[in-house]
Amino acid sequence: MPTTKKSHLTVNSSCVLYDWCTGRVLRPYASARFEVLGSIEEYERAAQTDQLLSVNETARRVGLKPKTLYNQIENGRIGAEHGLVRLGRNVRLDFQKYRLCVERGDFAESESPCT
Repeated sequence: MPTTKKSHLTVNSSCVLYDWCTGRVLRPYASARFEVLGSIEEYERAAQTDQLLSVNETARRVGLKPKTLYNQIENGRIGAEHGLVRLGRNVRLDFQKYRLCVERGDFAESESPCT
């Protein structure tokens, strides 16, 4: 999500673009500028599952405060093995994988990894 404290990365482009939504090929005007949202690899990874949720939505679904999840992510208690996915500056959680970890009680024990 864009923040007011950081400037957006923009690039000038004269490349041809494919609009997947409309199925049209587009050529931008000279010196067209675009905001960089992330790499193709990041978006392909996100498209692999429709269960990637924001930290806020995940917290709401499991009955926690978002701050609790953010602290656990920052402290390394929630990682990729728990469903954590980083998409550029954004953090998402694979809800099914995370929910299974919660149900098994993996976060109740201090050093128990979820596999």
